[in-house]
Amino acid sequence: MITINYKPIGSDETMITLSAAEYYDNEDGTNIAKYEDPDKYLDLDAEQLDWLIITEPYQDDEIVFRYQYLDGINAFMVHSIWPDGTEEIIHSIDYNNEHTLVTRTSKSSNNRWRTIACNSCSEDGLTSLYKNENSKS
Repeated sequence: MITINYKPIGSDETMITLSAAEYYDNEDGTNIAKYEDPDKYLDLDAEQLDWLIITEPYQDDEIVFRYQYLDGINAFMVHSIWPDGTEEIIHSIDYNNEHTLVTRTSKSSNNRWRTIACNSCSEDGLTSLYKNENSKS
C-alpha cells in the first residue's frame, strides 16, 4: 500500500492509502507513478496544500517523498529519502511565467550535500546553468 499524508492550507493533516493499481501506471514491476504531480491523487490542487508526503514500499523498506508547497506548483520543494540513506532535494521555482528554475542537490549516506544540476526550463527548451559532471545523476 502507498500512503499519502497531506495538509491542506488551514486544515488538519489527512492520510489516504492507495493500492498499487491505484497509484502506479502499470503492474509489471516498474512502479512508475500515474501522475507526475502528486496532488492529482487528491481532490485538491497543489495551491490548496501546505505539504504532502508519499510513502512507497521499496523492497523490504520504503521510499519517502515530501513535497513542500510554497506557491502551489509555481514554487515547491521535493525531498526524497531512500532506504540506503541517499537523499535528494529538488527546488522548482516558476519565475515570470515563462521560465522555471530547477535545482537538484543530493547526498549519499554519510556524505555531504552537493548540487547535481541547476537548469532553467522554458517552452524554448532547457538551459543548463550548472551540471556536476562527477555526479551519477
